[in-house]
Amino acid sequence: MFSARHFGIVVATVAWLCSNPAFSQPSGIGETGRGVTLQVRVMLANDRPVEDPLRVDLLASGGQLLTAGWTNSNGMAVFYDVPAGDYRVRVSGGNVQETLGGFFYLESRMRNHSETVVVEPSASKPASTAGLPTIAIVDVNVPKDARKAVEKGVEAFNHGDLEDARKSFEIAIAKYPNYASAYNFLGQTFIQQKDSERGRHAFEKAIELNQNFAEAYTNLAKVYFHQQKLDLSEPLLEKAVAADARNAEALTYLVQVQLLSGKYDMAAANARRVHELPHNDYAIVHFMAARALRANNQRPEAISEYKLFLQEAPQSKNASQARQELTQMENLKP
Repeated sequence: MFSARHFGIVVATVAWLCSNPAFSQPSGIGETGRGVTLQVRVMLANDRPVEDPLRVDLLASGGQLLTAGWTNSNGMAVFYDVPAGDYRVRVSGGNVQETLGGFFYLESRMRNHSETVVVEPSASKPASTAGLPTIAIVDVNVPKDARKAVEKGVEAFNHGDLEDARKSFEIAIAKYPNYASAYNFLGQTFIQQKDSERGRHAFEKAIELNQNFAEAYTNLAKVYFHQQKLDLSEPLLEKAVAADARNAEALTYLVQVQLLSGKYDMAAANARRVHELPHNDYAIVHFMAARALRANNQRPEAISEYKLFLQEAPQSKNASQARQELTQMENLKP
């Protein structure tokens, strides 16, 4: 038998979570002024551009998340100063199926490059089914000038012009006070500006306007998470998952909160839910699952999770620690 106390299960916050694109600007993108301007156009199969904001992730060729942006009403997301290299993009959110684009290469001599990603609408759900859309009903009737202000804010945010982004989102809200998505974007801008208190208030307002806004619940939960207020973070993450059962980010945060809170059975169960989803950016969940299972004296299952983590993220900053813990587990007598 073995015990959690032999391994120090409750550890400091895993560093990867602090690098989420909603809370910090990844290095290398938008810094030099000499890279490529990448335009990603997202379209439906009938050649119509998407209208609701969709998240566009810029991935390295190995699948690592580099940065993220949002589409405007013309279905366009723009990334500035992207270095030369191999990339692909992933589109998610709204009412479309998560879509992974093909590989493309950016040459250093390029100034502009365009990619088009065709997405399919997600399967419709009965009204009684959990997982309602994250766009509030009040957002459907947003006036054109308010929508344009949000587009301008998103472009400024993606370009690192946080003060311009803040002003644009506040203009959108002034034109349409019930704009839940604008409050959510404003909250992310405040977080980037290291103003967590104003960010918290913005996320709370977004949730007040749209009680099924999974992303706003997740963002508010992350504020409390980074303040080490796990008791406040956990119920918000549960609401995010209830609103969007395929939200791998919210589930992964929930796993860590439950792990740090000593709720090992729940952490392991939610880690399995993440594994069933596309989770290229969240391989760390296997590391956390291994520690939860280890704490519950489930040695074979813990070993399996360690191996899955090392298989999916062999270059992770946590890989060395995982290898060490795996070796310790394998050398223990059942």
